[in-house]
Amino acid sequence: LDVGADAGAHERVARSDDAILVVEGSATGVVRAAQLVDGWVGPAPAIVLNRVDPRQEPELRQSVKRWTGLPPAIVIPERPGVRRASRTAGRPDRKLLRAMGGLGS
Repeated sequence: LDVGADAGAHERVARSDDAILVVEGSATGVVRAAQLVDGWVGPAPAIVLNRVDPRQEPELRQSVKRWTGLPPAIVIPERPGVRRASRTAGRPDRKLLRAMGGLGS
């Protein structure tokens, strides 16, 4: 369930057995996650740290843990080819297509 800015999200999250919180790998993403987790009403979320510059991974991991109290469960590196393709409506990066190949099977 991607709740985004959904006003009814708190009720659904509170009734959930498990939760995943995707956090952008930036200072802004960490601040937003900290604010969200501060008022979290459901089960403790697993943190997915997304679009991470590999050079900043150790610092971002530490920041997420410090400000949310939760360590990232998964770190997904930044893939400039994916972003570039999405901006130009081009074909997705081959690595992304391979990774997604098993979904829905």
